[in-house]
Amino acid sequence: MTLRTSFAIALALQNIISAAQHHNISGHVVDNQTGEPVLYANCANMTSGNGSSTNGYGFFAIAAEGKAEIRFSCIGYEDKTVSLSLENDTILTIRLARKTATLDEVRVSSFVPEREQTLMGKNTVPVELIKAFPSLLGEPDLLRALSYLPGVSMGKEGYSSIFVRGGDRGQDLVLLDGMKIYNTSHFGGFASLFNSDIVRHVDLYKGGFPAQFGGRTSSVIDVVSKDGDESGLHFKANIGLLSSGASVETPLGRNATMALAGRTSYYALFARKAKKEFEQDRTGEYSDFSFYDINAKLKWRLSQTSNISLSAIWSNDKMADGDGEGWYNPQNPQKDTYYNDEHSNTRNQGLSLSFATGLRNIFWRTSVSLSKYKSKYTTDRFKANAGTIEEGHNETQTEIGDVSLQSRVELTSGNHRLKGGLEIARYNYKPLLSSKNISFTSADSVVNTPPEKTGGGGHSTETDIYASDEIHIADKTSVELGLRATAYHCKDTDYVRAEPRIALRYLISQHLSAKANYTFMNQFNHVAIERYMGFEREIWMPASKRLPPQKAQQVSAGLFYGNEAIRTNASIELFGKKMDNLIEYFPPASYEEEIANVEKTTLSGGEGRAYGIEISVNKEFRHLSAIVSYTLSKSERRFALLNLGRWFPSFFDRRHELTATATYDLNDRWSFCGVFNMYSGAPFTVPVGFASNDMLMDGYFVYDGINNRRLPAYHRLDLSATYARATQKKHLHKWTANIFNAYAHENASVVFYDSTTGQVRKTSMTTIIPSISYSFEF
Repeated sequence: MTLRTSFAIALALQNIISAAQHHNISGHVVDNQTGEPVLYANCANMTSGNGSSTNGYGFFAIAAEGKAEIRFSCIGYEDKTVSLSLENDTILTIRLARKTATLDEVRVSSFVPEREQTLMGKNTVPVELIKAFPSLLGEPDLLRALSYLPGVSMGKEGYSSIFVRGGDRGQDLVLLDGMKIYNTSHFGGFASLFNSDIVRHVDLYKGGFPAQFGGRTSSVIDVVSKDGDESGLHFKANIGLLSSGASVETPLGRNATMALAGRTSYYALFARKAKKEFEQDRTGEYSDFSFYDINAKLKWRLSQTSNISLSAIWSNDKMADGDGEGWYNPQNPQKDTYYNDEHSNTRNQGLSLSFATGLRNIFWRTSVSLSKYKSKYTTDRFKANAGTIEEGHNETQTEIGDVSLQSRVELTSGNHRLKGGLEIARYNYKPLLSSKNISFTSADSVVNTPPEKTGGGGHSTETDIYASDEIHIADKTSVELGLRATAYHCKDTDYVRAEPRIALRYLISQHLSAKANYTFMNQFNHVAIERYMGFEREIWMPASKRLPPQKAQQVSAGLFYGNEAIRTNASIELFGKKMDNLIEYFPPASYEEEIANVEKTTLSGGEGRAYGIEISVNKEFRHLSAIVSYTLSKSERRFALLNLGRWFPSFFDRRHELTATATYDLNDRWSFCGVFNMYSGAPFTVPVGFASNDMLMDGYFVYDGINNRRLPAYHRLDLSATYARATQKKHLHKWTANIFNAYAHENASVVFYDSTTGQVRKTSMTTIIPSISYSFEF
């Protein structure tokens, strides 16, 4: 036995003996009214000076000896202190009461102050803040609220998509109660998939990723839904211009709760007459949009520390568009006529069953989840010209689904918080299935093209194991070491990858800390964005020999300041990210074009780089809360076969981004919110000239590079005012007025080149949009 091995064994025995002399205090911290877990609450042993915090499920564990005085605290709740005389391990359920003031509940920060966390690049956004922000057409939007954070860029104006630190939206891991969400938008992107009435909170990781998360290279958006109110029936209904919905929370007996929420739109009612006329005589035009979503969650409390929960989501989007000049009349074959009828249908489905338990200083959670995303486009076209008839039916479908098993364990021992786990997932793909049937009829011939089907499906398997240890060294220093290993099996090859992660934190003073971290991430499922009918959809495909997994390395460092006495938080972060094996999708020239294999139209081997600085200041006064964030960054990409192999700005590159948010609570009834956005215009590709017809070819556009121009700077002010009135029967009525783009600035959203004048012209998608919504709850 070597000296090094002997020393390691002796040190391990010493730690075990030392731990045996202590008793474990563990349990859950919950909301006093609803029984919902209180996440990331501080648990401090005032006797010994050591401490811990609750995890993402409200569980805590802390070691103590003899007599102990434990103080529990969390933003938005009254502190609570428990005195104990310990002779054995103790299990507690701590109920914290909400503070009467609501101002603390609407701040962008983690419940544990950022300066005290080991990880950096994490933000926890309470649902109260999401609802407080001004919204488009009165619909609170989770993703749009996240876009106000530094380092997070908004997509197209009015669209519910985000880009994090130079990554695209297909590089974001989005989870809802552990279920993978592959599409996050309703209404072609105008509304978020997440119903704010059932969301409890959301964690955004944009830098230091915990080892438990993997499979994406840009960010993690971890959404947790409500468990249900165990104190009694709670009902809420809301009416907006875009959609209306209702939610209910109720106990089911003594040990179970339920939360159920649903939304639906009603634009289809306004388009019903035009659609019916078009279906009858194929004349005129119509546009039809509708969506609905349903969220449900059941939770059973098996014991003081164990529970089972079942979560589900179901959403459906339908869009249709048609125009025509009437049915074909065989009695008058020389009359020209046509019609086009296009339909789109998108579905998201998910189901998750989980078991969680806490025993002494160990927390264990195991879950099984199913997720599915499906999108289908259908087009029927008819054209009659001079006796010749052309009919066509075209259909494309893309789909991805997975079945996942996840099991994780957390162990708190002294200055260590160890985490480990296993995740196994099987994915089924139908990247792009296409079928078409075209027929031609003339006076002397009939040609019927038999139905053609192209594309195909496949599957892959991913197995992940991970482990991490957060170590608190003395009072000022902490380090988190993590490693995630993945074995990925696809149709023609296997990949084995390791992802090291490290995060450091040093407390410079009581109110100031310095942090740094390094993260390595792999992404085995690629996503291409197809744009059609003015909307977008995701096409997911597995890694293969031709499309190897994407990978990203990120380094970041920063300073974090927080002072609860003066209600001020501030941070400055620098980051750098390098990406490899990126893809670029080249869609067919027309919707009817045959797509035999989507992988063949996808370019691989791309490189990416992004770097920048993020600054955020949060200041709270008696009635006013203000947040200002600024990001200076650059994001570029390079492919050997594009742009002559030169670097070009990525579509989501925003050099400057400034966001200022203010919420003002006038009194118990009136509250106001304003958000101002300003950022550099998005890059786009535009011709620099037009060459006329010559002897060799027709006229063509001339380009000098990809994303060679930028839109004008974007700026917008959104305002909202909310009036709430409670009755003696404890009913709450709330009216909210929103003004999107308050000063009606026409931000350019689409540009095109006018070959007749040689000028670049722009168009705006939206101007000022006022809206009003009403909600009722008891």
